Formats: sequence, structure tokens, C-alpha cells
Amino acid sequence: MELPKSARPLAVAVFIIAAISASGAQGAAPGPARPLSIAGSGSNIPLTQRLLDAYGLKKGQTPRIPPSIGTAGAITALQAGQLDLGLISRPLKDAELASGIRQRAYARIGIVLGVNPSVPDSSISSGELVSIYTGAKNAWQNGSMIIVLAREAGDSSNAVLEKSIPGFSQAYADSFAKKRWEVYYTDGEENDAIATTSDALGLTDTVAIVLFGKSIKALRFDGVEPSAKTLSDGTYPLRKDLFFAYREPLSDEARAFVDFTFSAEGRAIVSGLGALPVARN
Repeated sequence: MELPKSARPLAVAVFIIAAISASGAQGAAPGPARPLSIAGSGSNIPLTQRLLDAYGLKKGQTPRIPPSIGTAGAITALQAGQLDLGLISRPLKDAELASGIRQRAYARIGIVLGVNPSVPDSSISSGELVSIYTGAKNAWQNGSMIIVLAREAGDSSNAVLEKSIPGFSQAYADSFAKKRWEVYYTDGEENDAIATTSDALGLTDTVAIVLFGKSIKALRFDGVEPSAKTLSDGTYPLRKDLFFAYREPLSDEARAFVDFTFSAEGRAIVSGLGALPVARN
């Protein structure tokens, strides 16, 4: 039986923890060190996988990040001692910090109102976005019906919109309660749906815009283009940081990968993928 979308990230998280636990048990006898274990939010995965690819080339390895288990799944796995690094797309909460988990930001991304290339519009205002979610605005410039691909309540990108756009929180809550739109529970599912659904509007980010090329079009938001420049100068308002979450002490492999991420080569990879490198603190 197929799990509902809302249950998939947690189910994957349980599977990842079980798989890593089994790997650790099998590796208890003397032998090669256990590979870097890393998992978490779908917002982090595309960028971090490319950092891992470059890092692995230097080490003669081909490390892979498993499918998204979300920020909550990463924190659960860290608390269970089953990850070296968790990938999280929001700051840790006080209770999570109190449990001994630490965080380090490594990249800033812009949250993008992305549309299918069939959409003729090139910009959207905060007021228009609220009107779309309330159902008051339902058509693009050419008269085609707007198809909203919503994210789940509690999604880190949704949270930024709720904080940054007056009226959006209530409009989203109302649309969610009335089941007005299809809801997507991972970044990967959302991006694929935007790219393949005519007249679609969804939430994506500046990294996905680079990786998907012409398959997803970024809308200007309140007249500002989402770009590395507008992220850097602060004129683009929809943004969030990506973090490594971990317990101390870091494993040698995790420390080496974090060092690579903050190196000149790592920062160049981050910049090349539409994100803003964050200074190491």
C-alpha cells in the first residue's frame, strides 16, 4: 500500500536510521572507517550533493545523500546518534539546541515563486500572491487558470513567506483548510511538478532555477529579480539559510567535508549554483 505524501518523509527517516544502524553494527569489527553519514532537508540536498561530488573526487569516493527526510527527520536521526551531519533548512529551535545539537550555516538561497515556462507572466507582487492563495486572482495574463502547487504547513520556505508577506499566513491557512490546492511534501516533488505542469505556480529556490534551466521560470517578486546579487545586497526579501546540524565532536570525515565546503573551491561551487556562500564563523 502506498503511503500518503505526508507520511513519506518520516517513513524514509525511519528507514535511513535503520539502515545506518545496521551499517554501524556490521562495521563494528576492525576494518575501514564508516563512510560519512549525511541526510536531511530537500532544500539542502541538490547543492550539498554537488559539494559531496567534488569532495568525493578528491577522496576517490562516490558519496550519495539519500532522498529527503526533511529537517525534522535529520534532527531525529542526530538525536538517535545515527548521522554525522544533518541537513536542515531552518535554524534549530531552543529545545533542539538544548538536546546538544549544534548548527552551522553554509549557504543562503533565495526562495523563488517559480512557474512552468507556459506562463507568460514575468513578475508577481506580494498582494497578487495573497490574492492567488485566497482564490480572488485565478488567471494569468493570457487568461489561463493558475494552478497552485502548494507546500505543506510547516515547510521552511512557506514559513519565510508567512513571515515576510502581510496576509499570506491567513490566506495559506484558509486555502489549506479548504483543500484548494494540491500539496507537495518534498522539494523534489514540487520542482518536478512545476516543470511538468502547464500554468503551474509553486515554491522553489535559486539553486533549483539553475539546475532545472529553462524547465522552471523564476518570477520577479515585488519587482526584484532573485539572483546572487540581490541576495548579497539584501534587496531580494525571500531567503533562507541552509545549515549543517551535528553533535560534537565531529567525526574526522564530517570535519573534512565541512572544511571543504568552506574552502575556496567549495564556496565557488555554492556561488555557481545560485546560492550565496556564508562566511565561516
